[in-house]
Amino acid sequence: MKKIIWTNKIDLKDYKDFIGEEYEEDDLTDNEKWQIANDLNGDSLEYERCDLDIQLDGRILVVAKLGLWDGQRIDFRIINSGNIKDILYTNDDFIEWFSDGYNIKGIGNHHDGTNYYEYREIREDRNVDNLLDKIYSNKEFSRITLNYYTKSILPKVNEVYGW
Repeated sequence: MKKIIWTNKIDLKDYKDFIGEEYEEDDLTDNEKWQIANDLNGDSLEYERCDLDIQLDGRILVVAKLGLWDGQRIDFRIINSGNIKDILYTNDDFIEWFSDGYNIKGIGNHHDGTNYYEYREIREDRNVDNLLDKIYSNKEFSRITLNYYTKSILPKVNEVYGW
């Protein structure tokens, strides 16, 4: 079951009650309402970063399926801080971070296409370079291989949200 951590895909209906309580809604233009909702949503991202300020034992591996102008490609990035809050940054135009019930993932849209992310804690007692070489060389790898070198950060996120 998909559970949203944060998204910048705003539905103005989600902010209607707040705007009605804090402002004279009839005095606001649609653009002003959207700006208020956008500001509130940005504030909520900062709250999520505070809630997910969780230091892991290992670094975080981001495995990404990137939608590029010339097709798709698998790539990776390592978040050396090992802090879960640091997954909540992107250059994508639109982003959604969520739990799929097994892992923390993200879907980001941009002008070239869609990126799919999976965030995993590196098992520092294993040589993750073997996995990174496979990703870098565009060689296929199984879920079993990914689980051998990394582990889900979902249990730590579950502690915050009670999922």
